[in-house]
Amino acid sequence: MKLLDSGRITAPSRVTGLAAALTGAVMAGTAGYLVGRYPQLTPYLPVHFGGTIIADRWQQKSWALVLLPLWVQLSLALAFGSMAVILLWRTAPARHATHGDEASDRRRMLAAAEAVALFALIWIAFQALAAVQLVQLWQRGWGGLGEAYAFGLGTAVLASTVVGIRAMAEIGRAPAPHAPDSAVWRLKVLYVNPEDPALFVPARRGAGWTLNFGRPAAVTLMALVVLLGIGAPVAIITLVTRRN
Repeated sequence: MKLLDSGRITAPSRVTGLAAALTGAVMAGTAGYLVGRYPQLTPYLPVHFGGTIIADRWQQKSWALVLLPLWVQLSLALAFGSMAVILLWRTAPARHATHGDEASDRRRMLAAAEAVALFALIWIAFQALAAVQLVQLWQRGWGGLGEAYAFGLGTAVLASTVVGIRAMAEIGRAPAPHAPDSAVWRLKVLYVNPEDPALFVPARRGAGWTLNFGRPAAVTLMALVVLLGIGAPVAIITLVTRRN
C-alpha cells in the first residue's frame, strides 16, 4: 500500500483487482486439489505416451511432479504480474507531452494492465483444469487429457482473443508527431520514439499494434514475456519430468 500511496504506481482498475483476486483463489484451489489427491496416486506416474494411449515412460511420484500445474501457474503469475506492474508504474512524461497526453497515456496503460490481469486469470484457470485432467490421467495410467482439456484450451484461446481485441481498441492511437517517420521506425517495423509517452502504438502498416522501444519498459516487457511467460513453464516441465 505504501508503494501505491507514494504515487509511483497507478491504482489498478476494479476489473484488474477482481481478476487478481480470482487468480489467487484459482491458484489456492489448484494447490489444495493436488495436495489432497497426492495420497491417492500410485507410486509411479505416467509421464510420456509416445503418440499412443499407452504410457512408455513412468516416473516415481514426487511433490515436484504432482504439483507441476501449480509451478506453471506460479511462473505465469510472476510473468503477467510483472507486466502489470511495469504498465502501472508511473514514469516522467515526455518533454513535449501535454497534460492531456499524460492522462490519455495513463488511461491506456490502465486498460493494458487490465488486459494482462485478465490474460493471467484465463490461462491460470486453464492450468487448474489441466491439473484435474492430469490427475485423472495419472489415476487411469493410460489415455489422454480428455475432451474437457481440448474444450478448455479452445475456450481460453477464444477468451484471450476477445480480451485482446477489447484492449487493442482502447489502447491504440496514432504515434506522436515529434519526429519524421523515417526517424522513429527502425528496420521498418520497430517503433523507437522516446518523445512518445505511449507504450503501445499502431503498427506502421496499420495492422495491429507494436511496442514503443524508445521506452525502457518495452524492452523489459519483452524480456519478461520470453523468459517468464514462455521459457519458465518449459524449463519447469523439463526439469520435473527429466529422466532420473
